[in-house]
Amino acid sequence: MHIFEYSSITESIPSDIVETIMAIESKRALDELRIKAYSKELEKTMDNWLEDNAYSSCILEGSEKDDEVDAYASCLRKMLKESIDAVLLKTGHTADDVIKCVASGMITSGLGLLEIPHLPSPVSVEDMRNGMKEQVFEDIAPFPSAFIPGTRNFAGKVDMDNFGGMDMMRGEEV
Repeated sequence: MHIFEYSSITESIPSDIVETIMAIESKRALDELRIKAYSKELEKTMDNWLEDNAYSSCILEGSEKDDEVDAYASCLRKMLKESIDAVLLKTGHTADDVIKCVASGMITSGLGLLEIPHLPSPVSVEDMRNGMKEQVFEDIAPFPSAFIPGTRNFAGKVDMDNFGGMDMMRGEEV
């Protein structure tokens, strides 16, 4: 809600303050447009990449379960590298421009890139900071990636007697 939606309020505000507020609101609106444009461009880049490269470039082969897991991990790494390279190319940036990549969700699971445990809740900001793991995967990108953990409602072992009470929140929801 913006201050200019209430004209009776703005009548009592000095004009220099109104002008400052209008400038701030204009900058905020412009920033929002830039973010939307960047998001749309990124979305188009990913859609094009998926159409051109994604699943056809990685075929999971192997009959043994371990072979399939290894093939999946290899495919995931390849797809992440291709995705990062495509985004950098499309946006006109290089890996040197990237300070850090932040990742969360299934990428931190046993089938992801780096498995990290869920944190038992309640979780403080410090707990989250301490639970994050950072690593460089040179075969994917030369910059570090920070992985955000998920949370769960208790620290105990989950078994058939208590699984109904277990609740989790993935890292991207935290």
